[in-house]
Amino acid sequence: MNTQQFTRLAEQLLAWCRKQTGHTFIVSHDGTITNYRMMLGEHDLTRDDFLGEAGYYTVRDV
Repeated sequence: MNTQQFTRLAEQLLAWCRKQTGHTFIVSHDGTITNYRMMLGEHDLTRDDFLGEAGYYTVRDV
């Protein structure tokens, strides 16, 4: 998927998440999660920041 497609779909997913109450869990590939982290304002992420096997990442306020 090209960057424009990903960004459009990711923005839609994040908008949906913001409307939910309680906890929302997104299960995805670690590279995709890293891209979400960048969209949420984290900078200078590298492969070292990938979660690896069965890792998780917590975001308090989207």
